[in-house]
Parts: sequence; structure tokens; C-alpha cells
Amino acid sequence: VLAFADVLTPAWKARGRYTQARQAYRLAHDAARQLDVISQLAVNFLRWGEACIEQNDYDEAKNLLTDSLAAYQQQSDQDGIARVQFHLARIAIEQNEHEKAERLLDNSQAIWVQLNSQIGVASAIFRRAMLQYNLGEFVTAKKLLEEALQIQEAVQDKQGMMPTLRLLAQIPLAFQTKEEIEEYSNRAYQLSQDLNDKAEMAATLFTLTVAYRQLRDVNTAFQYAKNGLELLKHMGLQRTEAFVLFEISMLLEIREDFQEAIRAANESMQILKNLQDLIMFNRVKMHLGDLYQQLNQKDLAKNTWLEVAKYASEAKQHILLIYVNEKLSML
Repeated sequence: VLAFADVLTPAWKARGRYTQARQAYRLAHDAARQLDVISQLAVNFLRWGEACIEQNDYDEAKNLLTDSLAAYQQQSDQDGIARVQFHLARIAIEQNEHEKAERLLDNSQAIWVQLNSQIGVASAIFRRAMLQYNLGEFVTAKKLLEEALQIQEAVQDKQGMMPTLRLLAQIPLAFQTKEEIEEYSNRAYQLSQDLNDKAEMAATLFTLTVAYRQLRDVNTAFQYAKNGLELLKHMGLQRTEAFVLFEISMLLEIREDFQEAIRAANESMQILKNLQDLIMFNRVKMHLGDLYQQLNQKDLAKNTWLEVAKYASEAKQHILLIYVNEKLSML
């Protein structure tokens, strides 16, 4: 069972078969327990936790990663300790625990610097960029992503390059050129095809949707969104599914199909609410206010934006607060 899980882990990740992977890791855990192999328990807990993260099952993921961390600490396995904290940082980012994420990434990066692991260091820098991107700090995010990409290219870390290129392509047009957006998105998609990685392909289809919406090529963006949504639903990647629905809502707004845009926005918000992703939930909600305004439903728009402003103030989301207050001042 342990050998089976070892061999098939890359295939499960590449094809987004996380439900199947979680079932197998449960069996592998039982086998490792019987054999009392602490090193195998540590890596199995880590892989199992990572699969849970991909399906947004954060509570189980945290429990499994905590067990993995304890097993790696028992062995004094520094790389294992760094990897666990790296994945815990992702959970913290996706649950808007930013200071916790920074601390975890500090720990991971310090270990990887000590071990001279360039792939690890680049991964930590990428995750820092993701945190800055989520906070709306696009200049800082782009700088960090370019730093990570330079390292990944130097060591030919193609698996690491894909998410870095994807996030670079999603930096708003106001902060980079049209040519950069096209280059980054196309490179990411080509890499996902070369490696036959379905999970990365689905995520890159989302990136291409963002890129072509920014470039105002609505028809192409819609096609990428449709293809990505089918793949994401099949794999159970709910968070990215919510992001694609948000993109679809913005595309429908460009087409002035406001009722369908509202429907897509509400569907996206429901997923994000279930996942407790309050930052993205309120970004979509701010967009929902825009749609109400387009329909001249000013009271609905105002109330929606006031709810976003209340969240942004309480959560100290300063950039979001600036944007929403600007909208409120124009009513």
C-alpha cells in the first residue's frame, strides 16, 4: 500500500484526483502505523494534508499537517519541517491569517536558505507574492514573483514555474504591459500541457480567462472560462471554481447581461462563504454593488458597498476600503 501511494502520488496531483488520493493515503497511514515507520508516517501525513488543502478541507488538512510536523520534528528532518510550514502558510493565506502566514513562511525560507535549497526558497518567495497579491499589493507581488521565477528558471523547476507564471499573468494591466500578460499566460499553459498536469491546466485556464478579460477579448475569455469550469467541477477545486465564476460575472458585465452577471456573482460568493474566504467574498460583493448600480438599483448598490466597507474597516483591508469608499462617494 505504501509503495502504491508513493508511485501514484505524482499522477494523482497531475490529474487532480484528490478524492482518490485521500482514500489511498488513509490506507497508507494504516500500513505505516502497523510497520511503525515514522518517516513514512510523516510524508504520508504531508501528502494527505496537501490533498485536503486542494479540496479546501482546511480543518482536516491542519490536523494532518500538525501530525506530519510532529513526525518530522521527531526525526529532526529540517526539509520536512519547512515543507509542512509552507503548506500551513497556504492555509493561513486562504483563511486570511496574514501575520501567521508570514511567520510560517519566515520559518520555511530560513530553513531552505540554510539547506541551500533553491527550489524551496523560490517556493517561499512565490507564497509571499501570493499573500501580497491577495492584499492588493500588486507592485510588491510582481517584484517577488519575478524574483521567484528567476530562481526557478535557473534550476529548471518547471513545476514551480507554472503557478509563478500564472500569478504574474493575473497582475492587473495597470501594473504591466499587454505583452507581459500574454507571455506569462501562454508560457504557463504550454508548461501545463507539456507536463500533462490537469490540475495546473485547469488553474491556467482561469489565468487565461483573467488575461483575455483584461485584454478585452471577451469571446476568447469566455471560452477559457467555460473549459476551466468544467475541469474544476470535475476535480472538486472549489476555490478556483469561485474565482472563475467571478470572472464570468465580470465578462457578463462587459456584455451588459447584468442579471446573469448577478447570478454568477452570487454563485461565486456562496462558494467563497462556505470556504470562509472573506477577502475574496467581499471583492466579489463589491462587484455585485457595481452590477446593482448598472441596473440603477442605487439603494441595493449602496447597502452592498456599505457592508463591504464595514468588513474592510474591521479587517484592516485598507486598499479594499479605499476602493469601496470611492464608490460610495460617487453615489
